Amino acid sequence: MDLINIHILLITIFFITLIFHSVILNNVYNVIENMKNKNKEDYNLILLGDSILNNENYVSNRDTVYSNLKSQYKKCYIYAEDNAVINDINNQYDMIPKKLKNKDSIFVISVGGNDLLNSYNYLMINKKDNKYFDSIWDEYKKTIIDLNNSKNKSKIAILNIYYPKDEEYKKYYPLIEKWNKRVKKLCIKEKMIYISIEKDVYKKSHFIDSIEPSSESSKIIADIIIDNTIS
Repeated sequence: MDLINIHILLITIFFITLIFHSVILNNVYNVIENMKNKNKEDYNLILLGDSILNNENYVSNRDTVYSNLKSQYKKCYIYAEDNAVINDINNQYDMIPKKLKNKDSIFVISVGGNDLLNSYNYLMINKKDNKYFDSIWDEYKKTIIDLNNSKNKSKIAILNIYYPKDEEYKKYYPLIEKWNKRVKKLCIKEKMIYISIEKDVYKKSHFIDSIEPSSESSKIIADIIIDNTIS
């Protein structure tokens, strides 16, 4: 075999090898992507807490946070309730079927706002009184940590609290800010997902009945949850 033929043979072998490796790498990439997509589809989104997640009493059924989530992601389940407080989380959790309490579930939780409102607004406690704030926080922290440490190994995603635009509630902004900082710090420490909604839910049109998520903000909140959990 002369040198020219040897050269051609070597070039041919090189390109065949290159094509072979390219096919292998492409197949590996596709397998990885399929695994990622499968994992996303296997997650259950389970909503716990208050009316930020269950606002069906304030908007039409097709415009709720839950319906917006369900339209994008079928494996979504709701146990959140209007007017729920921290003490209701365990009761809501007990209602969840055992088959959903596993490592493939993400518990999305919004709670604490009504506890603050009940104490500082309806009971007219001085907003500078930290004793009630700390008491509410301690109950919240224990509830969330207990849930996060449960044996089912589910993931936990926590929503912070938005700032209502009604003048009546602006005096509570310092409390909300303090609360959100603590929630974020807790999420970092306990390796939970922190979902911030206050920068996206801020217009008057984002609220109905002063403090509840409107039809407009329902979609915003649903999109934020999707982006922070299964996207």
